[in-house]
Amino acid sequence: MNGVAVVTVKGQSVRLKFGLPAVKRIFEKMTDIAEGNVYTYVGMAHILYAGYLNDRLLHEDPPVLVLEDFYDYIEDYAIDLVHGEEIKMALQAFEDSRIVKSSAERFRKALDSEEEKKSQLIGTK
Repeated sequence: MNGVAVVTVKGQSVRLKFGLPAVKRIFEKMTDIAEGNVYTYVGMAHILYAGYLNDRLLHEDPPVLVLEDFYDYIEDYAIDLVHGEEIKMALQAFEDSRIVKSSAERFRKALDSEEEKKSQLIGTK
């Protein structure tokens, strides 16, 4: 996947691009993004906002929307169950983006390497 999605925030069609700048921002905000394997509402807003900022950066357009606009968009879903398909598609675009998959794979390899080292140190392997 190319890591691109479109959502409607404050009546505007907003393009999201999940590339390096978006992933960097998301990793910086990681503690707010998920509880276990489930995205929090704040986390979903951060993910969508990061994609928005990434797209604006690529097109050299200044951002018009703020994080709060994306939180309100997610909150609308939580309260009135609107935007559900857009949100699912946007989160899927994030999860399917090449940079996220690549980063996740590197993270998994680093964890496996650490587990291997610990096993060797305590003599379980």
